[in-house]
Amino acid sequence: MTSIEKIRFPEPVEFSWLLVIVLVLSIIIKVWQAFFYIRIGETINSSAIKATGTDSRNDVISTIAVLLSLLIGKLTDVNPDGVTGALVALFIVYSGIQLIGETSSPLLGRTPDPELVNEIRERVLAHDGVLGIHDLVVHNYGPGRTFASLHIEVDAHGDLIASHDVVDNIEREIAKDLKIQLVAHMDPLDTKDPLTIKLHGDLNEIIAPLCGVSEIHDLRIVAGYDHQNIIFDVVVDSQCPYTDAELKKLLDQKIKELSPTYFAVITIDRNYI
Repeated sequence: MTSIEKIRFPEPVEFSWLLVIVLVLSIIIKVWQAFFYIRIGETINSSAIKATGTDSRNDVISTIAVLLSLLIGKLTDVNPDGVTGALVALFIVYSGIQLIGETSSPLLGRTPDPELVNEIRERVLAHDGVLGIHDLVVHNYGPGRTFASLHIEVDAHGDLIASHDVVDNIEREIAKDLKIQLVAHMDPLDTKDPLTIKLHGDLNEIIAPLCGVSEIHDLRIVAGYDHQNIIFDVVVDSQCPYTDAELKKLLDQKIKELSPTYFAVITIDRNYI
């Protein structure tokens, strides 16, 4: 508002070489501060410290604008003080909106780092007895406060006590090496039933051409006298063009084509990674 007033009613700006020297020194110090804060913020993954670095960077840009305004006013008859002030004000508002988005996203929730997700996946799958994983969710509440949960698939015909020990070891390993508090649920899979194995392959072929549909899990078959319930979860991501109802109807139709005695019981899972 002050800048707009100065545009409407220009006032002479008093030039001083001492002021120029002070502004130049201020720019040098703020440049160092910006690099320092941003580097430290990236090292410790702190949004607050990186925001401080961005604030220092904004100070540099604002001070340069003031310095240029002074020099232009000194060397020419143009008085850009009001215009420069208005541009700096708009830039500060724009940067502030950006900072709000960057610092609030961890509180509102955001997609975890793909490298971290892959490392968790690879570490879990590296253990003997682990057939697969699903429903991996990572919650990041700041440095040292990351929590995760997932389902670990094991052989239902194996030693479940041994499998439980494997899951416990995985939780401890992730906590020690990645500093993530992991809660793992053990899902026994029937690896010997021929119908379950066949249907798993059939379902993977059905979902393969569907955009945004990535995988199925928790497949179970409950047999009745005249029909069989095919129970499973299907994972979809943000690119999936179908509503839950549309996808369930489509999959039910495809499963009915395999056998009219099949009745699909489908749960839609959202992919948060």
